[in-house]
Amino acid sequence: MGATFEELAARHPIVRAFRRERRAATVGPDTLGPPGGQRPLTVLRHSNDWRGVTWHDPDATVVWLCASGWHRSGQPDDAFQLFARLKDKGIWPTAEDYDALAADRTEQFAAFVIDDAPRLLAMARAEPEVEQVLAIGQEPVALVVHVIETLEETFVAVSVQNISMQMYQLLLVALYPERSFKDWRVEQRLPTRDLDYARSEVCMSILHA
Repeated sequence: MGATFEELAARHPIVRAFRRERRAATVGPDTLGPPGGQRPLTVLRHSNDWRGVTWHDPDATVVWLCASGWHRSGQPDDAFQLFARLKDKGIWPTAEDYDALAADRTEQFAAFVIDDAPRLLAMARAEPEVEQVLAIGQEPVALVVHVIETLEETFVAVSVQNISMQMYQLLLVALYPERSFKDWRVEQRLPTRDLDYARSEVCMSILHA
């Protein structure tokens, strides 16, 4: 529909409830239909009038508001009647929804990386050999500064499940704008730990005087 999250929150009480409740917990206490299954839906409530259903997608690390409706028990247009019909037809996010999620995450990362990457580098320089993690946009970025005599080697790791390699290159430029991409080298691990391959985490390093 093209509306921003803030516009939807101002327009729909259930969206405000979604932001409030699912920020604290990715799932609710009440399951829609039988519990279990690979994609369990949980109920979201707002006052006596609104109900929604949400799904936590652990692979994409996102909670989806899959549907919402006006709640009037026993009425044919009650929210739970709607949810039952949608569940049979396909209530879960579509490929287009995932494309929109990827575009939104890319936009957020690009908006914050120029300011946040130097801040993360300063944190790591203040505590050499200690891994520092900062969420840029919504993506955790890990950075370690390893001191070698008069040089420092910077290691940076991030999951590429949710950001493109183009955004990863933008991160490297934001850390060392005067250096070229060919100055970086691929690493198999951070100095502090192994990479999380289940999250498609990648790591690169660069030497700096």
